[in-house]
Formats: sequence, C-alpha cells, structure tokens
Amino acid sequence: MENVHSNISPDLFVPVKKAGNDALQSIQRPTVTYWQDARGRLFKNKIAMCAGIFIVLVTLAAFFIPPVLDYDYEVQEVWNKHALPNAGLVAVVSVNETYTPKTTTRKQDSALTDVPNAPAGFKIVGVPTTKQIVLEWDEVPGADGYRIYRSITDGTLGVPLADVPVTSLSFRDSAGLEAKEEYFYVVTAFNSMGDSSSSSTIKVQPKLVLGLEDAKKFDPSAEPGKEIKTRPHFLGTDYLGRDTLARLLVGTRISLSIGFIAPFIFVFIGIVYGCVSGYFGGMIDNIMMRFADIIVTIPNLLVLIMLQVAMGSGPVTLVIALVIADWAAVSQQVRGEILRIREMEFVHAAELLGTSFWKLIFRHLLPNVMGTVLVLFSIAIPRVIFAEAFLSFIGLGIAPPLPSLGSVTREGAAVMSTYPVQLLIPALLLSMTVLAFNLFGDGMRDALDPKQRGTR
Repeated sequence: MENVHSNISPDLFVPVKKAGNDALQSIQRPTVTYWQDARGRLFKNKIAMCAGIFIVLVTLAAFFIPPVLDYDYEVQEVWNKHALPNAGLVAVVSVNETYTPKTTTRKQDSALTDVPNAPAGFKIVGVPTTKQIVLEWDEVPGADGYRIYRSITDGTLGVPLADVPVTSLSFRDSAGLEAKEEYFYVVTAFNSMGDSSSSSTIKVQPKLVLGLEDAKKFDPSAEPGKEIKTRPHFLGTDYLGRDTLARLLVGTRISLSIGFIAPFIFVFIGIVYGCVSGYFGGMIDNIMMRFADIIVTIPNLLVLIMLQVAMGSGPVTLVIALVIADWAAVSQQVRGEILRIREMEFVHAAELLGTSFWKLIFRHLLPNVMGTVLVLFSIAIPRVIFAEAFLSFIGLGIAPPLPSLGSVTREGAAVMSTYPVQLLIPALLLSMTVLAFNLFGDGMRDALDPKQRGTR
C-alpha cells in the first residue's frame, strides 16, 4: 500500500511559539462594570434607541413649546370652530353697516296662474362676510312670492331659508355663516298654484368678520373696516374653537407627568415594602404579603370612583388611585428578588459586621435589585399613561377643561364622522407614545439582564 504521507515535507511544519506568562494571564475582553455593560447593550439596540429619542422629543415639545405659543389651550374662538389647519385667517373688523332692503310697490295677484319667470339680476350686494350676506334680484311679474335656498353643495337647492313676500326684492342671510365654507344661493319665484322657476346659482365664500374688541387681541392697531390676520392654528381647532396643537401639547404634558409621577411613587413604596417583607421573612412576611394580595384584588375603577366621590376629579385623585392600585404588585416582585439575595454571603457578612437594617437594605440589597426596579419602572410608565387615557376617555380621569391625551381623544371621537382628523391626531400620538415607552422598556429589560449578553 502506498504511503499517503510520503509527500509531506518537514518544511511544512512551523514550531509553535510558547506564550509567556503575561499573555496567558491577560484578560482578552475589556473590563467593564455591570452598568457599563448594560449601557453598551442598550445603545446597540437600535429600536430601543429610536424609541428613546422619540420619547425625549415628545417630552421636550410637551414641556417647552406651550409657553412659547402666543395663545392658551383654554382660549375659545367661537367664530372659528372645527377649523382646518391654517397659518391664520384674514378677517375684517366689523363696521356699523346700514342695510336698506330693496322693495317694490306691486301687490300679490292670486288670479295669475302662469308659471312665473326665473328671477333675473340675482346678485350679491356689498362684501359678503360671516356677519351678513345680502342678496338682491329683479322683480318677476306674476310671482306671488320668492323663496331663498342655501346649500353647501353645488347643483342642489339645499335648505330653504325663508319665503319673501312679493313686495321684497332682497334678503339678508346671517344664519351660521362660516369663513371656511362655500355657500350656493338660489332664489325661486312661485305663484299661488305652487309653480316656481329658479334663478341661476351664486357661489359665495364670506370673509371672516370680527368685533373691534376681538380684533384688538390679534392686532392692537385694528380699526373698523380694516383687515387683520388671526392667529395660526397648525392643527386646526376643536368644537369650541380651541387650538388643537396647544391642547395636544398640554394634554401630553399632563399625561406624561402622571405617567412619571405615579410609577415613581408606587415603585418606591413597593421597593420599601418588598424589601422589609423579604428580608424579615416568617410571620412578618406572611402578614405583609397577605395584605398585598388583598390590595391587588381590589378593582382599579372601584378605587378611582371612591376617591372621586371623596376628593373630586383631577390629576391628584388619579395619581393617588393609580398608586393604591399598583404598589402591591411591585412589592411582590421586589420581595421575590430579596428572598433570593438574602441568603448570599455578602449579606451575612454585613450582618456580622453589625450593619444597621436600613443601611443593609439601601446599600447592599437594593443595589442588587436595581435592574429589576428599573425594568418595573420603565414598563409601568406606558401602562399608567394608557390607564390615564382610558379613564379620561370614559369620563373618570382628567376633568374638562384640563386636557389630556384621553380627553382630547374623547372630544375627537364625538365628531369622528364629520371631522376625523380631530380623532386621528390625538389617537396616533397616544399610540406612538405608549409604543415608544414599551419598546424602550423592552430594551432596558434586555440590557439589564446579564443572560442577554451577546444576543444583540
């Protein structure tokens, strides 16, 4: 049999260099602390970082933009309800105009049964404004009266505004005129038999007219008859003429404040309660945990309703209700971590050295459960924000006129069929905010778990 190794030359082999003691004992991976390692894993999580950037931007906008705006979230512009997003409207300062109706001396003749001709000379008199639109037309022989129609759709008669006697050849419309709408007017001449003929259609978009007192809020130099520009509404206005952007920003600030304050309080209470229960154990642990179990079983809505009866609606009531409802669940999770750490050697060593109870808790036990605490806090924030939004949506949370994401969404839902944007914008902001907090909380949970090292 041929030797398969006969072609191997000794030149192909290279002696292995023996590593020195320094190389063998050197640490190949850089030395990092637990928190440095967690921070590095969090920064590598692109989804969590994008969510964190969104949270920072929303928080900065909610707390710093409202003071810069030149209007308050409570200011009502009753003449500007359900406005579309705009950079300001051109308005005319009201003047005392005298309106002289056009009339004729011809009387009604019921004997004429021929179909009257269509009114000719149908026109707008003066400048059409939201205060009044004056219509005039020529006399129609054989007519027993005239009927005025107004529509917001071209090609249809729309709603009959009034029946005008045959002696009148003009009409003054001042019913619910809005600057952002286009109106289509038609006048018909009818006889005693009910036969009628319609004029041509006139399209009118009235100019916004404001009183001098209201106009001076936008332009101190406003004078009667002068044109001014109103404030911009970049997201439009609601059903009371309040700025949607201002209410959204203030509502986000209130929702975020509740979302941070309530979890901070009930997580702190849960930490202290869970640490005491888990450290002492035995009968004390049993009594404290049975009490926590009772608190967990109480429905949140029942707690909130009872507090509202006693304290009234408001952010403080909502925070207290959320704290009462959620601290027990946090204490149970912290207690489980303390039971695990309590039997470790460093805890026994601290006890033997005479370390006081509270120093043992805050210096030795609590730092070792801080990862769990931060995860609980980050996950509790979106849950509290959503709970506040839900309670405000059903009328048990923030009371009007104070806005929140839930109350602004509820106001938009009331006009969803006609003004869907007023529902979509706050609902989208609420959804994205809660989603961002959830994604960031998941990223923190993965970063603070040593088992996740190297998975991202």
